[in-house]
Amino acid sequence: MTDKITILSIDLGKTCGVAVVTEQELEFSEDYNFKTLLQLQTYAKGLLSLWRPDVVLIPYPTSFYRVILAHAKMMGVIEAAAEYRDTLVIEVQDSTCKKVVIGKGNAKKEDIAEHYKDKYPDLSEHQKDAVMFVEWYLKSV
Repeated sequence: MTDKITILSIDLGKTCGVAVVTEQELEFSEDYNFKTLLQLQTYAKGLLSLWRPDVVLIPYPTSFYRVILAHAKMMGVIEAAAEYRDTLVIEVQDSTCKKVVIGKGNAKKEDIAEHYKDKYPDLSEHQKDAVMFVEWYLKSV
C-alpha cells in the first residue's frame, strides 16, 4: 500500500527543503525561501493543489526556543493549508528519522549528505532532509 501514495515532505527552516515522492520515486524537489507566513501558506497550498499528496511530513523542533517558536508558526501555517485539502499531516522527529535511516540519531548534515551522495548527488542538504523524512515514513508504515 505504501508504494502507491504521494508524500509531500517539507524540511522547515529559513530555507525549506521540499520533496515529493510518488510510488517511492522522487518526483520533485526544491528549496524554498519565504519572507512572510502568508507566502509560506500560499506556497504550501500550491504544492498541495499540484501534487495532491496523501500525506504531508513536517519535522517538529526539539531544542532552542527561537527555533521552536519559528517552526511552530510554520507548522501551523502548513497544517492550516493542508486542512483545505483534507490532507493528513504527520509531524516527524528529526532524531528518530536519523536513527532509522542513517543509523544514528545525532547524525550531522555531512552524514546525511554521505548517505544520499550516490542516489541524490544534486539535492541540497535541505532537500536531503526532506527525502530522509519520506524514507523514515516508508520504513515505519
